[in-house]
Amino acid sequence: AAPAPGALLPEDEFAATCDGPVLLNVEVPEDVGASQSLISISLPVMSQVREAKEAVAQRLGGDLPLNKFQLRHPRAGFLKDALSLAHYNLGNNATVEVNMRTRGGRR
Repeated sequence: AAPAPGALLPEDEFAATCDGPVLLNVEVPEDVGASQSLISISLPVMSQVREAKEAVAQRLGGDLPLNKFQLRHPRAGFLKDALSLAHYNLGNNATVEVNMRTRGGRR
């Protein structure tokens, strides 16, 4: 049976459809202080989301702690660090956005 539209392929099946590393486009909010609002990173499809975050942090100068931001995909929502890009079916030219974590609220 064919998967339902919008359903994710199993991780290993999706990985088999990718040749080599995947190129991710990462939208960066202005408040991060980056010189670019869109950066690209290239990683093997079986890389963990944490590795993608490390690559993003390095591209942004290396002083952005990994626990201060999350990656978010329009379809998959917030990406968990321990899961792979293939788990989320993030292939070539997928776009994710950086979401800064904020703690607490106004008093």
